[in-house]
Amino acid sequence: MIACFLLCVFGYPLIAGFLNTAVVAFSNQSAISATANSSLTFNYFKDFFTYPGVGKSIVLALWVGLASTALAVFIASNICQVLLLANTTTKSSSRVSKLIMVFSQWMISFPHVAFAISLALLIAPSGSLLRWLSPWLTGFERPPNWITLHDPYGLALILGLALKESAFLVMSFLSASSQIPLHNYQQHGMTMGYRPAAIWWKILFQPIYQQSKLPIFIVLSYSLAVVEISLILGPNTPPSLPVLVWQLFTDAEPNHQLIASAGALILAAVVILSFASWLFIEKIIATCFKAWQFNGRRTTSLALGRTSAYIQCSIFYLIIALAILTLIIMAFSWRWRFQTPLPTQWQMSLIFKTIKQTQPLITQSIILGVSTAVISVCFVIAVLELLVASQSKLLSNSSVGLMYLPLLLPPLVFLVGVQFQFIQLGLDGSFTAVLLGHLLYAIPYVYLVLKGPWLAHDPWQTLHARLLTGSYIVAFLKIKLAQLKAPIAYGLALALAVSIAQYLTTLLLGAGRFATITTEAVTLSSGGDRRVVAIMALMQCSIPLLGFFIASRFYNTTATRKQAPQ
Repeated sequence: MIACFLLCVFGYPLIAGFLNTAVVAFSNQSAISATANSSLTFNYFKDFFTYPGVGKSIVLALWVGLASTALAVFIASNICQVLLLANTTTKSSSRVSKLIMVFSQWMISFPHVAFAISLALLIAPSGSLLRWLSPWLTGFERPPNWITLHDPYGLALILGLALKESAFLVMSFLSASSQIPLHNYQQHGMTMGYRPAAIWWKILFQPIYQQSKLPIFIVLSYSLAVVEISLILGPNTPPSLPVLVWQLFTDAEPNHQLIASAGALILAAVVILSFASWLFIEKIIATCFKAWQFNGRRTTSLALGRTSAYIQCSIFYLIIALAILTLIIMAFSWRWRFQTPLPTQWQMSLIFKTIKQTQPLITQSIILGVSTAVISVCFVIAVLELLVASQSKLLSNSSVGLMYLPLLLPPLVFLVGVQFQFIQLGLDGSFTAVLLGHLLYAIPYVYLVLKGPWLAHDPWQTLHARLLTGSYIVAFLKIKLAQLKAPIAYGLALALAVSIAQYLTTLLLGAGRFATITTEAVTLSSGGDRRVVAIMALMQCSIPLLGFFIASRFYNTTATRKQAPQ
């Protein structure tokens, strides 16, 4: 009963927020003043569809979401193929495998906003990439009049989303590979004479892909409904659908805020349409490549081979490395002419000045992030411990579905309604409102991290400790928590990173009065000093990186104890 109550506490804001958004969209009154006598109307939907550029925005959102997710899946599959080949070849390849793993884990902790800013500074017409290539290769003596950012087709946005989300899919694919007899499949494929690349694409990829369908849908939903990265890299005329809904909601005209509620529901419908489109395209591809998969050939084409996978992975990681290098150089630069590959003058004073000016934002972000991490981990531990005690499959399956709900739904669908609910409760714009909003996203990720290790823990150890100590609390603290401190530390670091990366949640529930380092970085990216923007992005990513560095110490300590002689 207590576990059910805790799950209801978590699910209430999601359901209430969605219902409040629907009340605004279908009612002739706002959510605050709506009553039982409010009449049903579709006027706000009609007004939204007649808004200029809505049709192009919907098509653009579908294109960006599907294309970026497909590219992220392709990148992740090539990286996993390299990891597979590295584990079956030389020691040097094994070192490459470990390096790729560390880099992928590090990329997960890198905030989306910071990565989008670094990529924008790299590929801009006056960005570092053309500075390094000019004038000796391009012949440009000044920045060209190219549209590399905010292009009408969203190519920069697709590239940024694909590169960032590929790290998440790599870890999802590797986690899924542990649920299939991977070693047996490899041995059977090698026995029948299949080359390693053919083993991956013809034997291993399909079962791993089927196990990773839900993470792929999470990436697809996020790519289609993201706002902050679209503001930095995406098109402006017209903007993508989530940006258009966000602009309507933040408009000073009250009627536009009501139209935005209808737009939020349309955004949810577009996300569902994207899921259906993905499944339809997936069936077409599976049908077309079924004959190729079972044609008996032991090799693959050059585009899917081992050398091609290494080249593609090198290109992907080179783009990421150059983007991060650009962020660092821009933060420490003072004068950087277009024709020079590096700044002619460097500085540290602007960094100290920016840190001093933004110290309240940094402090507020850290307090909010640490509070979110501690509360979310304690909440998830309580839920998992009660689920283990209840041994109810129905409750366990319901908890999984509920935890995935905020990751699959667009944020605007229920955050708008949650804000209306907080206005009624008098919590709008407070620290408590922002904290509760961050918990809605931090708790699902912590739950996904802790569920596997928690359920895999041997219950007999805790039972023996209870018999010896006579206390459940002592056995729980000294045995179970002590043995699971590594995943708990990782869950804390992940919750901290999720909290630091929140943009829409902070702005909506904070009513624009609660500023963090992320909201300030997005604001400055639209027209601020590039050096200050780079410094803000570095400060934003340094907080979660520090958290993951501390969490890695627990993993190293645990691994050392396991390897120590008994």
